[in-house]
Amino acid sequence: MTTPPQTASTPEPVLKAAAVWGSLATLLVTTVGVLVAVGVLTSEQAAALSTVVDYVSSNIVTVGTVVVGLVSLVSGLAGSFATAAVGRRHVSPVPQVTVVEATPVVNEAQA
Repeated sequence: MTTPPQTASTPEPVLKAAAVWGSLATLLVTTVGVLVAVGVLTSEQAAALSTVVDYVSSNIVTVGTVVVGLVSLVSGLAGSFATAAVGRRHVSPVPQVTVVEATPVVNEAQA
């Protein structure tokens, strides 16, 4: 089985997001390291910041799972309402029942 060729126009949203988050994490770690080296932050403050970053990064999967679940719930509900609306149009195609005066079978002048 051959894999399709990857071109520059093929979107890679997961890789792009990973690259962005990786770059931001690297920037944050570098900034904290520089601030500790200069003396703006103490080593205890840097450790506390590192603990917060570790906590957020370890729980990001849980947050992502909850977000995906909520998006699935909302899209499922929207789909079911759309299906019901389409079904209603097929079952009762006339939007409003109106009384249309019928043509008499017998001409009133002849009766």
